[in-house]
Amino acid sequence: MTPDCPNDCRAALAFPKPIENRASLRRIDYRIGTYSDFREALLRKLDQDPVLALWNYRGPDDPGIALVEAASILGDILTFYQNVYANELYLYTATLSQSIAGLVRLVGYRARCICVRGQRQQAGNDSEGLPPDGRPRRPA
Repeated sequence: MTPDCPNDCRAALAFPKPIENRASLRRIDYRIGTYSDFREALLRKLDQDPVLALWNYRGPDDPGIALVEAASILGDILTFYQNVYANELYLYTATLSQSIAGLVRLVGYRARCICVRGQRQQAGNDSEGLPPDGRPRRPA
């Protein structure tokens, strides 16, 4: 109990979370919430809806609550993958080699690599045996 709230008040809901990222971070945060955030937001909406005012049972065996749980899990999974995808869209935060190759290909850069005896070597370090066209040949 506080002077502003004489009853048992809950804190204000901070959902969806604002997306704010400062420059030059190694990873950006693009999630608007997690499982618990989605669950709390859905349960609060249930409490505020006048049509559902008589429905006050919140046990885990209730089919309505099971649906709320499933929606919260789905929201958590979707925002997780959205966060991963958002990080792969920027060169500084990308971690997958396919993402980096796709991003540098957008600006016209073509990486050259030489495959020698199953090892990858960058062109320019050891270009012995490199054909004139610059394309590596498959070992015979």
